[in-house]
Amino acid sequence: MIVDDSIAEKPHTDENDIICWHYDHSKDRMLKGINFMTVLYHSAGLSLPVGFELITKTEHYVDPKDGKEKRRSKIGKNELYQKLLKQALRNQILFK
Repeated sequence: MIVDDSIAEKPHTDENDIICWHYDHSKDRMLKGINFMTVLYHSAGLSLPVGFELITKTEHYVDPKDGKEKRRSKIGKNELYQKLLKQALRNQILFK
């Protein structure tokens, strides 16, 4: 199983629960866009998508460090990853 956490940049789109600011570790900065997690089954040179989830940031809060309003997701990425793997097991996808 391969798990990928990606961001599709949408710098000119209005912010909402799906299109919002996310930290991109590969670029070491914040990006505005759509954050999504995919799970791929890879075997014998073939990859098949078996799970997909959009990261939605529906909760608004005020950051105590800078006093700015920010967004966060109700479910963490680790929990989301576990949910996607459990679904793969329920779908009887065999993997190591």
